[in-house]
Amino acid sequence: MEINQKVTLNALQNSAVSASRNSVIKRNSLSEIFYRTQATRTPEYSLSRESIAKALAEKQIQLLSVEYVDFGGISRSKGRSARDLDAFLESGIGFAKGNFGITAFDTVAAEAGYTPASGEANLVPVADTFAIPPYAKSVARFMGEFRNFDGSTWELCPRSTFRQFLQRSQELGFRYFGGAEMEFNVVRREGGDIIPWTSTAIQSQHGLEVGSELLAEIVANVEAMNVRVIKAHAEGGGSVGGHYEIDMHHHAGVKCADDVVTFRDAAKCIAQQKGLTATFLAKLGDQFTGSGMHMNSSLCDPKSGRNLFGDPNDKRGLGLSQLCYYFIGGILEHTPALCAAVAANVNSYKRLIHPGHWAADGVFYAPGHRGAAVRVPRTAGKSETPHIEFRVPDPACNPYIAFTCLLAAGLDGIQHKLDPGDPITDEVSKWTSAERRKKGIKPLPKSLYEAVEEFSKDEVFRRALGDAFFEEYVNIKLAEWDEYSSVVTPWERERMIEFH
Repeated sequence: MEINQKVTLNALQNSAVSASRNSVIKRNSLSEIFYRTQATRTPEYSLSRESIAKALAEKQIQLLSVEYVDFGGISRSKGRSARDLDAFLESGIGFAKGNFGITAFDTVAAEAGYTPASGEANLVPVADTFAIPPYAKSVARFMGEFRNFDGSTWELCPRSTFRQFLQRSQELGFRYFGGAEMEFNVVRREGGDIIPWTSTAIQSQHGLEVGSELLAEIVANVEAMNVRVIKAHAEGGGSVGGHYEIDMHHHAGVKCADDVVTFRDAAKCIAQQKGLTATFLAKLGDQFTGSGMHMNSSLCDPKSGRNLFGDPNDKRGLGLSQLCYYFIGGILEHTPALCAAVAANVNSYKRLIHPGHWAADGVFYAPGHRGAAVRVPRTAGKSETPHIEFRVPDPACNPYIAFTCLLAAGLDGIQHKLDPGDPITDEVSKWTSAERRKKGIKPLPKSLYEAVEEFSKDEVFRRALGDAFFEEYVNIKLAEWDEYSSVVTPWERERMIEFH
């Protein structure tokens, strides 16, 4: 869903950020909080060993952590004493390659290609990602990339894979900008029950006010870690409230994926410190609002910085260039396979399976239509550059894999001039399956298994990720499907026990 009660940072500044002695954030406006830790950062992306050491000393940091995201979409890390800064920056921390055999359920895949016998790689911190989370005062964090002991990049490293693909794209004449709109549910746990945190109407001012303290604290913390937030609001509601959306500014390069990881870490930790759970599962339950991660994309000329997606003389009236239409065509062509990267776990399809719920309803594009797989936003002013929004993803995926595959699909559309035709302007969610087929609108996969079947045949994604990465990702996703499929659910027992 999009925004009726979208709130700028200035509006959130008026929210009270409570101040117990144990609170990470003291009573302050967001402008005062943003950058409480300014001393820990030199100007953007110019971090040196000396500036990092100075920040560690000033903040009395004891632990250095380096983080990666695995194929299950889970952020994992290790820590090292801050006394070992030089060794840490040079060689990072050793990780068992077999960790990439762990699934989204935190279990080991039976047929994983990498096992406990596969040796180690070093997870080396990327200095420019250094941040001190205000909510975890004694820890400094870095995003990491995996290196073999000979210094070469390990073939299964998601961040390196995305960064290298971005470099290849730039060599083709395209600088990619991406940004994510993050939706999530906040709940309480009472024994085995999951309890809605609030009961407020959809996109209501009341819902915003009830959640303002939590939202303000999350925004303040992620901005202190160099993530620029542009919008925040209460999203879903009704009897099951506590569903929010926070949108991040678009960025060039790998930072658009780094920001997703930073945001998820902060939201989950801050919520837990308040006795709550922030979850990025696509669908938490029948009555809970589904959570998407809308991925915004544009391409620019690397030399001039000119946006390549805009054309005021567009004959279709959407203000898009022919190159942008080819990019859309590529995404639509690959969407069934792309789902395995962006709707990357078994739960994802609980959100996507029913049309008319404000998630993507099928493989088509449209201006403004929130049921389209690719939506063309109506820009409201000069501050909004021409871009497109992919609405299939959810925020539990690995963002490095998701952005890599999305970009690969779009570039394939440009290379092969895959024009998507005219946009759909009708209300597709009200069409029957037969009407959709007649109009040529392909359905989205109905399960992770269907998506992985499509993904496993997609040579564009194989080339983008590399053979070893591609094959192991398929292994892990099939292992997740098998584990999920083997569980007998209460729903099955309750519905069927008397009849069979």
